[in-house]
Amino acid sequence: MKIHQLTTLILLLSFFSCDRIANKTKEGINRGGEVVGESATEFFEGVSEGVDKTLECKIILSNNL
Repeated sequence: MKIHQLTTLILLLSFFSCDRIANKTKEGINRGGEVVGESATEFFEGVSEGVDKTLECKIILSNNL
């Protein structure tokens, strides 16, 4: 009977341990996704500013026209 209780205890501890590891892994992946999303947003904002600056130009017409 003690072997059965010990086996049950080990299985329960393993289950809770795996569940905790899975939750920590999920949290880590979510945080990584947030960081990548923030970086991508900043990158595209920089690209947008670069395009705006590139497209800024003055048109000077000749007096002869």
